[in-house]
Amino acid sequence: FFSTLPTIDECLETTPTSSKFVTSICQFLFIPVLAVSIALFYCYILKFFIIQDIPYEVIIWLVVTFMVFMLALNIVMYPSRLNPNPTSEKKVLEIFPIAIFPLVLLMTLSIFQLMSDEIDELGIYLIATNICFYIAIAILLIKKIECKSKYMAIAFCAILLIVCVGPLSAQNIIDYVWQDKIKNELTKQGYTEFPLNEASTEKFIQTLRNNNDSDSRKILSYILSTSNSENASVSKYFSTDRSLEDIDRLVRDAMKKSASEDTTEIFDSFEADISTINQNALKIPQGVKQAFFINLDFDNDDFQYRGDTLSFLITITDDQDTSKHSTYDFRITKQELEIDSLNTIETDSAIIGIRELHTEQWSKTGQSLRIDGLLFIK
Repeated sequence: FFSTLPTIDECLETTPTSSKFVTSICQFLFIPVLAVSIALFYCYILKFFIIQDIPYEVIIWLVVTFMVFMLALNIVMYPSRLNPNPTSEKKVLEIFPIAIFPLVLLMTLSIFQLMSDEIDELGIYLIATNICFYIAIAILLIKKIECKSKYMAIAFCAILLIVCVGPLSAQNIIDYVWQDKIKNELTKQGYTEFPLNEASTEKFIQTLRNNNDSDSRKILSYILSTSNSENASVSKYFSTDRSLEDIDRLVRDAMKKSASEDTTEIFDSFEADISTINQNALKIPQGVKQAFFINLDFDNDDFQYRGDTLSFLITITDDQDTSKHSTYDFRITKQELEIDSLNTIETDSAIIGIRELHTEQWSKTGQSLRIDGLLFIK
């Protein structure tokens, strides 16, 4: 079998050719499909701008699909590029990169629009993919580059290596961003010497919980999510008796301390029972990247009534790495819980689709909370 394989010299001397089947299927199926799809997408883009409702995520993933389709077509039809005679297939392969280039620019704008509020790992990977697309289009358009597939593969591997390993990896960039946010919040609260001792750490966490703004909740959630992983962006600012593994306990202590110091709170018994018949509450909303089924009976440490507001925490652990987990802080008023049509509880980073919810408060220490439904991560 191996004796029938051509030698390297024979491969270099022989001009590659495509089979009639591959040429026909590309000429009469793949090329028309890609051309019509790009034309329709330009029409939809015009519609999006007219109605001022631009679905940035849809644009990003469609552009990724078109680029992968176009690159695969260039690889399959590589022999057509080597044909010295002008052919329709060769002309089309030269037009496609030019036609898709404006879409790649639109992808860039869409990525930065989505990342205007907060940067995440997916955003960094999308930026790397976008850069790779620019390089691929440049390689395809520069006629002096003969072995185009080789240089595109080199560019792809180099970018993949950068975003996955080393100081500019996606995870390290996220750590740098959060490290800066935590430092700014600490400076804002008047802390200048680090790491904080346990008392200062507890006071800082308590202040974050008392602040009713999204930035404080995000910072607290990030501290909780990295408390068991010895993350450098957190460990350099905080110190406890049992290292950062004790952050969870400090959060609970801060919650209890806040409740005990609230002497103006007047107790009234309260009960809410919600059973959602409307299945629309369990449909996946737009902008959701993950969904989890939840059926939780909360411990007293995981939720708390503060005045007319119920606050509770839900922690999701990574299946592949149990040291990684994300904590989401939900808050809802008693008045909202008494609405029969209530079917979702939403924060900046997550949504709960309610199937059943029962909560009760009958004394200062007697309380219960149970939620059955879906947790959607934005």
